[in-house]
Amino acid sequence: MSFRTRVSLAASVVVAIAVAIACFVAYHAARDALLGSADSSLHGAYEAMTTTSVTGAPRLDPGNIPGFGILLVSATGHQVVPGVGVHYLRVDTTITQVASGKQHAQFRTIYASDGSALRELIEPIPKGTLLDEYGATFVLTSPVALVLVEPFQGIEDRLRSLGNYLLALAAFGVVVAALFGWLAA
Repeated sequence: MSFRTRVSLAASVVVAIAVAIACFVAYHAARDALLGSADSSLHGAYEAMTTTSVTGAPRLDPGNIPGFGILLVSATGHQVVPGVGVHYLRVDTTITQVASGKQHAQFRTIYASDGSALRELIEPIPKGTLLDEYGATFVLTSPVALVLVEPFQGIEDRLRSLGNYLLALAAFGVVVAALFGWLAA
């Protein structure tokens, strides 16, 4: 193999790798931005529903955040009050461990029984928190996990579409690099 052929082949491989890496980085940057936006929305909803009472006790008012699914779950896995817009959620060990204090607050993507994607925030709520629900105020006698949920299927669909587009672009870049490498040799 001549020196010119080897240089052309090496340049083609480098360009193909660079295109593939650029597509990979672009996908992950877009994914992180979209996840960050959804997480910020959930955290904002959490902040909107939590306040401090005049006695200094934490106060939770789920009525302040319409449009989000809300669930309060004890460490044993039982709903503290009927959930709002969450009939499709299953209580799992992550939720009960956050309620019991064994895990910290967390965001995650889950899938409903119908297969649709949901973004979820699970926050620990301490014992003694005041809960404004159904026009009355209750005192939580044990720690619970607050689960906030918002639809995420549209974002998942956009990410899948972007991934397919970038995969096609990377394949095209590899083919073009190979073609120009072959022509240059």
